[in-house]
Order: sequence, then C-alpha cells, then structure tokens
Amino acid sequence: MKSIALAAILTLASLALGSLPANAANQAPVDKEAIFNNAKAFVDAFEKGDAKAIAAFWAEDGDYADLDGRHLQGRTAIEDAFKEFFKENKALKLRIDVKSVRFVTPDVAVEDGTSSVIPPDGSPPSQGNYTNVHIKKGGQWVLQSVHEAPYTPPGNYEHLHGLDWAVGEWVD
Repeated sequence: MKSIALAAILTLASLALGSLPANAANQAPVDKEAIFNNAKAFVDAFEKGDAKAIAAFWAEDGDYADLDGRHLQGRTAIEDAFKEFFKENKALKLRIDVKSVRFVTPDVAVEDGTSSVIPPDGSPPSQGNYTNVHIKKGGQWVLQSVHEAPYTPPGNYEHLHGLDWAVGEWVD
C-alpha cells in the first residue's frame, strides 16, 4: 500500500515538473541578474540627472507612488516629475539596497528594498523602503509599478534576533 501511494506521489510530481518550462530553474538567475543590472543602470541615470533615461525603465503604462503620496501614471508623467526633481536637486547620489527579488511568474518579479538619496553637502540621506513590480516585455524587464514607503530603521529585535534560542527558563 505504501509503495502504491509513493508511486502515485512520484507520478504526480513528475507530471507537475514536466509541465514547467525546461529552463525555468536556470532562467531565474539570469532574470535576477538582468533586474540587478537595471538597478545599476537606474542609479547611473539618477546620478546623471537624466529624467528621460529614468522614465525609460518604466513600462509605457507604469505607475509610481512616491514618499509624499503622489501617484504618477504613465512614462510621460514620471519623466516630467523627475525633470522637475532634477531641476531643484543637483549632484545627488543614489544607493539601492535590494532585500529580495521573488518571481511570481516567469514574466513578473517583485523586488523589495531600501533606497537612500545622498545630497552633495554631506547632510543625512533621505531614505525610503520600496516595492517594485517588474514585468518582462519583449524580453526586457521593465518597471510596471513602484511604491515607496517611509523608512523605518531596524529595531533592537532585528539586531538581537540571532539570540532567540536563548529565550526561555534556564535551570541550573
């Protein structure tokens, strides 16, 4: 009876695996690298103050919700907003710390992380958390949706999380 159940499970598993694309497992690292390369190119465009290049990372109908709660729809609106931003802010540096990239489907990825905009005068950076939804169009990864949220620095729990094993009642 156990061997029949095991055979049924193995058959179902092989059918499920057979329905996946042959290169799906190998594709994820390549796609993740493409997303990381886009992030590097985004930083370069930001530091040059190139609003047109920045907007080109979005899908034509993409959206962007910034830290101030402003919601922009479409590549043109995003480009115009960055043009205004760069008029008022020169020589900024950008740092992106990617926390995770997970693939919802082979053509949709969700990226979470933090960003820091560093002013040239040495004052403290402006930080924020973000969630990006990437979609693959024509073989290229583009931003479909970007949502920023206020940055919350890690609390003591995050720093001491590795000591969870020590919590409890100790007896001598």
